[in-house]
Amino acid sequence: MIVKTSFYRLSPLALAIAFLTACSTPAPTKPVVVVPPPAAIPKFKPTLASLDSVKVPILKDPEPAANFADPAERLNKLQPRTNPLTGVTEVAPNSDGLEVQINEKLNEALYNQLVADAKKAKDPGTATAYLKVARRLKTGSGSAADKAEQEMLEKNVDFYQDLLERMPASESRAEIYYELAKNYDLLTKKEESVAALKMIAEKYPSSPHLTEVRFRLAEDAFANRRFLEAADYYGKVLSDKKTDFYDQSLYKRGWSFYRASDYESALPEFFGFAEKIWIKPKKSKQEQEALDDALEVISLSFIQLEGAKSADVYFDKVGEKFYESIIYNNLAKAYIGKKLYKEAADTYNSFINRHPFDPTAPDLSTAVINVYELGGFPSLVVTAKEDFVKHYDANSAFWQQADEATRTKLRPTLEGHIVDLAKHYHALAQINNLPTDYQKAATWYRAHLSLNPKEEDAIVVNQLLAEVLYSAKDYKSAIVEFEKTAYEYNNPKGAESAYFALLSYQDWDKSLANDLAARKDIFPKRAASTYKFAEKFPQDPNTAVVMQGVIQYIVDNYTSYDDSAKQLSADLEANIFKFAASQPQDKNAALLLQGLTNLYLNFKDFDGAVRTSQTLLAMNPPVDEKLRLDATAIIANAYFDKGNWEEADKSYQQVLAFNIADSKQKASYQDRLATTYYRQAEKFRDDKNPEQAAQAFLKAAQAAADPKLRASSDFDAATVLLNGEKYKEAIPVLIAFRDKYPDNPLSQDIPEKLAVAYEKTDDLSNAAQQYQVIAARDLKKNPAAAREALWLAAETYEKIKQPEAAIKVYQQYIADTNNPVDQRAEATFRLYTYYSKNNLNTEAQNSLKSLAQTYDKLADKASPRVRYFGAMAHFKMSQPLYDSFAAITLKQPLKVSLAAKKKAMQAALGAYNKVALIGVAEFTTAANYQQAQIYQKLSADLLASERPKGLSELELEQYGILLEEQAEPLADKAIGIYTVNANLVKEQVYDSYVQKSFAALAELSPGRYKKTELVESSIDEIY
Repeated sequence: MIVKTSFYRLSPLALAIAFLTACSTPAPTKPVVVVPPPAAIPKFKPTLASLDSVKVPILKDPEPAANFADPAERLNKLQPRTNPLTGVTEVAPNSDGLEVQINEKLNEALYNQLVADAKKAKDPGTATAYLKVARRLKTGSGSAADKAEQEMLEKNVDFYQDLLERMPASESRAEIYYELAKNYDLLTKKEESVAALKMIAEKYPSSPHLTEVRFRLAEDAFANRRFLEAADYYGKVLSDKKTDFYDQSLYKRGWSFYRASDYESALPEFFGFAEKIWIKPKKSKQEQEALDDALEVISLSFIQLEGAKSADVYFDKVGEKFYESIIYNNLAKAYIGKKLYKEAADTYNSFINRHPFDPTAPDLSTAVINVYELGGFPSLVVTAKEDFVKHYDANSAFWQQADEATRTKLRPTLEGHIVDLAKHYHALAQINNLPTDYQKAATWYRAHLSLNPKEEDAIVVNQLLAEVLYSAKDYKSAIVEFEKTAYEYNNPKGAESAYFALLSYQDWDKSLANDLAARKDIFPKRAASTYKFAEKFPQDPNTAVVMQGVIQYIVDNYTSYDDSAKQLSADLEANIFKFAASQPQDKNAALLLQGLTNLYLNFKDFDGAVRTSQTLLAMNPPVDEKLRLDATAIIANAYFDKGNWEEADKSYQQVLAFNIADSKQKASYQDRLATTYYRQAEKFRDDKNPEQAAQAFLKAAQAAADPKLRASSDFDAATVLLNGEKYKEAIPVLIAFRDKYPDNPLSQDIPEKLAVAYEKTDDLSNAAQQYQVIAARDLKKNPAAAREALWLAAETYEKIKQPEAAIKVYQQYIADTNNPVDQRAEATFRLYTYYSKNNLNTEAQNSLKSLAQTYDKLADKASPRVRYFGAMAHFKMSQPLYDSFAAITLKQPLKVSLAAKKKAMQAALGAYNKVALIGVAEFTTAANYQQAQIYQKLSADLLASERPKGLSELELEQYGILLEEQAEPLADKAIGIYTVNANLVKEQVYDSYVQKSFAALAELSPGRYKKTELVESSIDEIY
């Protein structure tokens, strides 16, 4: 709540008052009375009065109030006056008396003195105190007060401006800006006043007036329709929880957002304001009016957003509130007032959806119906009544938790709505023929049936219910009602209803499309319904059709013979056998048995296939010869597929005993006989008897009519020998196949198989030749396989100690630039190894150059292996440069020999530095060591160089000192490089060159390094 408060700032006026007393004339018998204002100058008063006395407008823009009270009005309100020195209430003297004249002169003198002292003041607080007393003297002279105050205010402004120019930057300037703002405001110079206030807000955050200043700025921004700026300032005021401006700022901030059309931001402010009033046990009239206004603007804000949807979002965010129903009710009424009936109904429904078990929910649902009726929306009235029944009927959650009184109240309303809806949807479904209308009509047909009509009426209604459910594509429910109509009544048209149930199953299955799991889930019920139809109506023309449909469905939709498929097949067999036994003259019985046989064959249920085929052969009267041939062949195939080769052989002989005019069909049976041998070969193969398996495969090849079967059997004979590790026996079979079927695609794999056989029989020379054959064959169509085979050939030649043959293959591999760089580098390294081992120095050097060039070309993109080869090659190629450097002797003239040695030194250092930059630890430490050796050797060679002839002993000594001065930096350089190597121990690198570096350091700097290093041997190598 906003408290009505007068704001005063207590300034330190003691000095000014003392001065005032000292300058007074001696008191006469009747004291001369100087009448100062009754208290210190008030601070800025709040623009809006408290809610205790003023109603804050809601629906129209609030008028901007004056920031400061009128001076004359303020002085009038200060009567009667109280002397601050005596505390005695005094009456103003008669203006016609002598005392008044004396008093005016005295006041004038005091005024001038106070202004002068204010100008001399060293701080703004003292200056302000002087000016305040001076102002009160000046403005206290009766009728001239307004003009005098105007003059005084202008002088004050000049003084404060002057004071700001003289005063250094400090927090004290805030007080001056505050007084300056107040004087500007009293002069009605609003822009200047606001500018001064902004100076305080922006530059003096520690000012005690900061909250008030922000409030004044907010009020100014609001009055000038800068609403977002006002909201920002009001928000800053709200950061001070104890300020007297809090409630007013909270309310005005909401209005600022609202006026700026930022309704989402306005809502929390208005809710916060309303909650502070709501929680009061007693509210004044003004508070209640303010609360009502806040609630009204909350409704308007929600309307400006998305209505009830926005209310839902808001309460989802802040949680449930005790006043939530009030908000929704107010919002709905606001919509009704604007004749927005749909929105009003949505608002009621939003609350019902959020609080479905609220005791007022049925009344609000009735309100929804009434709103739609009021707005003239008949279709929505129907929907609302339907929702009412669903939400509150005996099956609803609301009904379950409601007490008996609530249920009793609901029953008549529910019954009336059901009757209305039944009439409406019955007519609508017949007119529009829409699925949704049919489904809704079904609801009310069920309600009709729940009234237990007569059987003849129930049959009609039940059939209509089933049909509307079918039209609504609610096949599951339609099936239930069709079957109920067919089997649960004494229905003369029961077969028709039962068949409609099967059609519903069929359409239901189609509607599920690719959802095979769902289709399989309903199929057992469909099959059971089919068998029920066949049992009750066996002579119906549709019986065989629907039974065949079950067979076809299982074949089409069950890819594996799992438990469900087995059970379905068993049930189907029992019902087909029952049908065949009861209807032996029906030609469809044999066809159903044949279809069932094919189903079993599809799932490789050979026992089932034999069983149904034998039943078919035993039928009386007998079936035709074609069906008998097919049944006999099926039995043969069943034995074949079961692995009973003897029975399969007998059965195929029986099949071939039939008069088979079709040569192709007869050949197919011959191939089946050949396949019997083939399967027997497979059994031998699986029993790990490769030689017998090979013989059986060859027998199958001889018996087969199909040339492809012959070729595959011969090929499998070779393969089974290979797989059985009968490599010696496999080689002639493979060669024979290659010669017998040169154009057969299977011959393409013969080189691989021969290579394996040769390897396994230790004929590696022939194996290597086969690898070369493979490489030549695959060079274009499969380069990767070709290079793999070529590499394998080279390694095989190496393995059997045929290096010359291996070298040729490696050279062939290197010559093909399409081969991977890494593998070509590996081949080059192997050439280098061979050349080095056999003292072929020129070839070895060429290999090193090739390795170095390969790395140089790739640089950072090189693999670790190529990087290793590059480092090795560059290191070995650096040795001749080192040898050239070491071979140069320093002799007189020293300048000439030293220049030559330095040139050689730079060449060697550059080469070793390149090695180090490659970054392979093994050669980095070696290169570092060699560089250090170069510096150490040059240092030593300088000291050991030839001395000039003709020098005296002293000159020789001085010459030696000069050489030492030149040699010492070189030795230090060597020590530095050795140290770099030595420090690699910290990185777990401790190879031979690191050890040598420690040894060299021990020699060059024995005091520090001539000790045993306790380190683990660790060399960072690529391989």
